[in-house]
Order: sequence, then structure tokens, then C-alpha cells
Amino acid sequence: MDYKAFEKMANNFEEAVKKDIGEQLVTDILLEVGNKVLAKTKKRTPVGQYSGQVSFIANIPEKQVNFTTKAGKKVSFKAKARTRQVRFSNSKTQVGGTLRKGWYITGVKKNGNKLFILIYNNVEYASFVEYGHRKRNNKGWVEGRFMLTISMKEVEHSLQQIADKHCKKVLEQLFK
Repeated sequence: MDYKAFEKMANNFEEAVKKDIGEQLVTDILLEVGNKVLAKTKKRTPVGQYSGQVSFIANIPEKQVNFTTKAGKKVSFKAKARTRQVRFSNSKTQVGGTLRKGWYITGVKKNGNKLFILIYNNVEYASFVEYGHRKRNNKGWVEGRFMLTISMKEVEHSLQQIADKHCKKVLEQLFK
């Protein structure tokens, strides 16, 4: 009997154990899954469009002014300003994108014997767009867009295929 093929396979397994191929396999799967979730989330994230017009009312209160001149004369009067509506306009419509650009993914991290990645958005209003929020003065509800939630569920359905693909690569290396 020829045991050379068996010896080669045993050597490949020994080498794989030394290289901690199991952890590398999980890392590769996590990175692919994470990048797919990130890409889908960014694509699903809304981008605001804003007119270039800003309007506000300047309401300056009456103020008592007191000072002394160089000649030593004391002066006192009340200053009044009229309430005015001020408008600034820009002919172009501006496009946002801060929320979409705010998505990030960490590398694979290890906590004890667990490997994980984080997908996050540091934009202060990201959670309100994701999950929804009350309207001003509690007059209704704005539904969430669930960009990350939906993307994670979509990729979750293909998780087995992704894992199988990476496992197949590892097995091919072991049995070559």
C-alpha cells in the first residue's frame, strides 16, 4: 500500500493547525460578510437634497446703552432694532450625503475566543433615520429606513453560501 497521499494530507492538516487556519477561515468569512453588509447599507442610505434657501427672523430686543465720552459727558439712550425677516438664497439645490459617508467597518476583532466586526455610523442622527423618531412637538412619527437592519437580513440569507465557499478553499488546500 502507498501511504504517501495520506502522509501528505496529514502534513497539510498539521500545517493548518500551526497556522491557526480555523481562525483565518472565520476572519475571511467575517470580512466578506461585513463588506457585503456595508455596501448594501450605504446603497440603501438616503441622501438628502436641500434647497439653497435659508430664512429666519431676526428679533433683536431693546437695549439700554450707557457710556461716557472723552470729554467726560455721560450719555444714555435706548437702542431699538426692527424685527426683520432675512433670506439668503443660492440658486443651486444642494445634495447631502453625510449619513451615507458616515458608515464604517472595523477589522476583525477578538474578545476572548469570539471574533467579530463592527459596522457603525457616527453621524449623530443615524439612529433616528435607522429606527424612526417622533416629529416635532410629538405630532406623529417618522418611520425608520432600517438601512443596516434590512441589509444584515439580506446578507444573512447568503451566509451559508459564503461560508461554504471559504470552507471549500480551505479543504482544497488541505487535500492538494
